[in-house]
Amino acid sequence: MSDEFQRYPVQPVSEDSDPRFSIGLISDVAEVFARHGYPKVRASGDVARLYHTVWAFLYRHDEDGRRF
Repeated sequence: MSDEFQRYPVQPVSEDSDPRFSIGLISDVAEVFARHGYPKVRASGDVARLYHTVWAFLYRHDEDGRRF
């Protein structure tokens, strides 16, 4: 890793949604975990937590609009 400018979180493509963020993206992330030896993400609760965690990494800002 480098000291390059922090790029995340990002702004969604539109205020209402971002077509890049989909269950397909979450499935791809889950597959990467499995390839690295982690248990497969199958339970709906695990999928929901992964969905929320990836969303927070990509888009979450504090109340003043600053990056976390």
